[in-house]
Amino acid sequence: EPPSPRSSVADLAALDALLRWARTTRSGDRSQAPPTTERAWAEVSTDSTGCPGAAACPFGRECFAETARATAREADVVVTNHAQLAHDLLRPQPLLGEREVLVADEVHELEAHLSSAWGQEVA
Repeated sequence: EPPSPRSSVADLAALDALLRWARTTRSGDRSQAPPTTERAWAEVSTDSTGCPGAAACPFGRECFAETARATAREADVVVTNHAQLAHDLLRPQPLLGEREVLVADEVHELEAHLSSAWGQEVA
């Protein structure tokens, strides 16, 4: 049976908890958020493809993701994984930016990830 397009009571309760938490958190890190449902989290978060950027967004000045990106751009050391690195290489305004040294966790999976993310299969 397909999922209902309507939010459940659990989704609404989780959304309420997330909105209360958002008023008190300094980082917006999901790992620090109250337990939630995927549907509720999707309502209050976005990825870089859905984000218009701080300049175009009415919440840009208070956006947790924009704050984290600014902090990362200023950091001396950033440790990332292969998925973030692959994604960053495609962004017009990369998070990682130019660096003398880049530490990539899970680098043994980098080639396979880049091939699947950027490659096309010809049949």
